[in-house]
Amino acid sequence: MWRWPEVAEEYSRAINLNPNYPTAHHFLSIYYRTQGQLDDSLREIQRAQELDPLSLVIGQNVVEIYLLKNDLKSAIAQSQRIIQLDPTFPGAHDELGFAYLKEHRNDEAMAEFEKTVELSGRASRYLGDLGYCCAVTGKRAQALAILKELEEKYGRRESVGQYLAAVYSGLGDKDDAFAWLEKDYERRSGIRLPFVKWWFTFYELHSDPRYANLLNRIGLKA
Repeated sequence: MWRWPEVAEEYSRAINLNPNYPTAHHFLSIYYRTQGQLDDSLREIQRAQELDPLSLVIGQNVVEIYLLKNDLKSAIAQSQRIIQLDPTFPGAHDELGFAYLKEHRNDEAMAEFEKTVELSGRASRYLGDLGYCCAVTGKRAQALAILKELEEKYGRRESVGQYLAAVYSGLGDKDDAFAWLEKDYERRSGIRLPFVKWWFTFYELHSDPRYANLLNRIGLKA
């Protein structure tokens, strides 16, 4: 529902009730991310990891903050630690793919994204990330094939528009990227749409006035 002040109040209340509940710290970290407060986000996700050091998804979220802060060495090391715990966890390979992509290690990034898609059973989120990688590394035909697959999934309500928008963003097609984001806005795809503020596949859209307009409509600042 994008009622941000109430989000902060409820997570704070949860932590006051039980300061040692890792999930509350985890989701408070995500809230801080949507607000652009990366230091606060890192503090909360590190606290969650202290409380639940074997959680794969908490570890994945630690990597995401490192990536947002451009601490690529830590992002890669944390991703590799998660993979040691469970080599079949797709999220760790996905984050490692973004770290390699940021380092321009394109072949290694592609291998990780492909592994992520395979391990996840071709989940739409990870298909979008692979499609983005294909797009920004010049593999246009592969990116278009992934778009076709995602459109079919969207028609079956197995995907949100954001995942298609990510691929179009990588292709430099801002009009189609924003068109798919608007579909999510119209459907009130609330739980994922705020991630547009910080998710790596949308950097190419930040300079477009439509980006700030979309964030403003969901109560966030660009």
